[in-house]
Amino acid sequence: MKLQKNSLNQVSLWDGVIPSKELAEFSIPTTNKYHFSDQGTNLRGKQYNLTLHWHVMPKTGQMFADKIDMTGFRLPKKHR
Repeated sequence: MKLQKNSLNQVSLWDGVIPSKELAEFSIPTTNKYHFSDQGTNLRGKQYNLTLHWHVMPKTGQMFADKIDMTGFRLPKKHR
């Protein structure tokens, strides 16, 4: 998301360690450990993308990273 003052705004909504390939299926709970707040009204009704980044650290061999981008989300126009 681009705003006038910042060319790129990022926030971590979830992080965790998945210890094995068998446990790689997960769901993100509706509550998170990081507070997400809009200090004003700059983000209300704005479109945003979700990008899932991951790093694979095998027991042997080279570590690698990848990501997937999910687009088309919109923040609510009103906050609770």
